[in-house]
Amino acid sequence: MALIKCPECKNEISDKAISCPRCGYPMTGQGNEAPRTAPIGKKFTALIVVFALLSAAGAIMMVARMNMGAPVLVLGVILLQVSVLLALWGRK
Repeated sequence: MALIKCPECKNEISDKAISCPRCGYPMTGQGNEAPRTAPIGKKFTALIVVFALLSAAGAIMMVARMNMGAPVLVLGVILLQVSVLLALWGRK
């Protein structure tokens, strides 16, 4: 770790700093950018929304005392959790 001068306020800061702690000047472009993660993606987002709606439908069916409410709710929750885990696992 080396100390460099902030271009804005001339304060000595770490070369690993993302911004100057004194003036807030962003220190990007100097090899110290925060690591970025890949977005989840439209397909996984669509799956998450569909399975969340399926879970909600199962919950509504349970409240209405329909016979298929519990299995639909359980299936929706399981699929929702699996799709979220896959989406997060696929991020880099």
